[in-house]
Amino acid sequence: MLNVVVGHSNDPDSLSAVEEVLQQCSASLGANIPQAAILFAAIDFEHSLVLQRINQAFPGIELIGGTTGGEISLVL
Repeated sequence: MLNVVVGHSNDPDSLSAVEEVLQQCSASLGANIPQAAILFAAIDFEHSLVLQRINQAFPGIELIGGTTGGEISLVL
């Protein structure tokens, strides 16, 4: 079964934004452990910090991403 969750942040601070998104995703996932994720982040974020936090939260996750302004989201 495929389970999809969405996390979204408008925070311009890289650490605050990734923490907010991780909190939303973790709450939606419950006890489920994600195997893969798609990340869209604006070009002015500290991508190495964002990736580090995601890998700490979900070790071994398959992650693909790109840059965007977040124009489309189920959350906002």
